[in-house]
This record gives sequence, C-alpha cells and structure tokens, in this order.
Amino acid sequence: MNNKQSETKIYIDNYNPNQITPNILLKLEDLHKSTKTMVQLFSSSGIFTIQNNKIIKQIPNDKPLKKIHFDGNERKFDLIVDESFFKEEQILSQIPITHHSKLITKFYYCQGEKSKLYLVIEGCFNSNIDNDLHKKKYTNFVVENVYFLVNDEIDNYLIKKEINVFLSLLI
Repeated sequence: MNNKQSETKIYIDNYNPNQITPNILLKLEDLHKSTKTMVQLFSSSGIFTIQNNKIIKQIPNDKPLKKIHFDGNERKFDLIVDESFFKEEQILSQIPITHHSKLITKFYYCQGEKSKLYLVIEGCFNSNIDNDLHKKKYTNFVVENVYFLVNDEIDNYLIKKEINVFLSLLI
C-alpha cells in the first residue's frame, strides 16, 4: 500500500480552469517537466486508476480544507490548501463490470530541478476532434483541474515566490 500524504494540493480559490487556454499552456512550455496519462474508473465499488498496466484502487483519506490569503506582487489571492490524499491499493483481480472511465492527462510544470512546487494542469483531449500532437501539443486539450503540488511548508519564501510566478502566467 502506498500513499501521497507528503504532497499537499493548493487550489486557487474561485479560479475557473476553463480560463487556461492553449496560449497560456504554450507560455508555460519552458517550465514543462513531465506528462502523465492514466485511465480513471469510477464505480459503485470506488475509484480506480490504470497506469503502467497496474490497477490501483484509490482509497480517499479526507482532511479539512484550509484557506489562506496570498499577497502576490500585483494581486491578492485566496488559496485553498488540501492535505487530503489517496491511499493506493494494487488490485490483482478484475475491475468492476459497471463503471465509467476517463483518460486523464496531467502536465507538470516547475521552475527548477530542486523546486518543491509543481503546477499541475489536468484534463482530457477532446476525442471528437483529430488530435495530432506533432502539430501542437495542446491542441484539443480541455483543462478540467489546476492546482499546485508542494512537498514543503507553504510559508516557505521560495514556495511563495514560485506560486507568484505561476499566478502571473495564469492570470
């Protein structure tokens, strides 16, 4: 069993992910570090992910949300800190027969090799439109979620500085 307890998600309060256009994603391209694609399954038996030919059951461990005020260089923001995480349990049997599946792509961005903060933009490619990644990487990508992933204290000066840089690119 594995969990992601050490990673904290930080959301921008009242920020609509639909505001992130392909042009904004292209501005972030120099900071792109990795891309992960997975299948998520939702059923009455729970949430499952399929990645690297492994089926993992996601067992939620919810924690209370915290709201913090963030003073950026030009604007002030409210951020929502979510320390909830999923315990992961590998499933060796079959997946539930009745389920809804979704192919999720996550783009990870950071400002340096030693950074402890990532901007994560996740969504799906519109399968109704021919998507040729050789034309443009973000063509037909529909953003559904955006958050920061941090492995350090949020009050850290460098973390705040990196959040501010990303906010200036997003807004």
